[in-house]
Amino acid sequence: MTYTGYHLSVEPPGAVQVETTVTELKAAPNSPMGHYETGLDLYKKRDYEHAIPEFQESRRLNPDIPANYFFLEYCYTGLGEPVKANQAIKALTTRNIPLATRSDAFKDLGFTYLDLDNAADAKGAFIQSLTMKPDEATAYYGLAEAAARCCELDAAKRYFRTAAKVAKSTKFKAQAHAALGKLALDMGDIATAKSEFKTALSKDPKQELALSWGRSL
Repeated sequence: MTYTGYHLSVEPPGAVQVETTVTELKAAPNSPMGHYETGLDLYKKRDYEHAIPEFQESRRLNPDIPANYFFLEYCYTGLGEPVKANQAIKALTTRNIPLATRSDAFKDLGFTYLDLDNAADAKGAFIQSLTMKPDEATAYYGLAEAAARCCELDAAKRYFRTAAKVAKSTKFKAQAHAALGKLALDMGDIATAKSEFKTALSKDPKQELALSWGRSL
């Protein structure tokens, strides 16, 4: 399972929602928010290459806007540059930021480590995230994936189950149950695999992992 492009479909945590008019941007071309809004517009068009320098300039002018770090991570992920994505979000974890934003930063750091096949550091990042947001389903899911890659299958099972339990969306609950099904399959537990895939599909009939592996049973 890969997380390349994982963040491109979710609302970035720490995003700064600001209404900025074209007139304001022209009047203050060197304002950090002007560059941020320009970068955001380019990001929405998936023009990551041109969005990056806008977020970088906004960050240079005001290093205390968390959204710039998140969007730099997402842009580099979109371009298939996991090392730069990791560096971008890692820089945010050293800033003096609110606890919830710090948790999101460590969670994203964990996923960038997974993209780099560094499961050990991914585990550490997800655990850091969960110390600040104990009910963060996505962090539990990432922690489970990292544990599985470290061959800690029983721990992975616990974390996937917790992710399914605390997840707020039915679709994400289905994803966690599908992951439990695949994990059970890897552990040779066919009965549990069938049950988890069935549960996943009851919550999301289009769940791809459950559909693809469920057919093989």
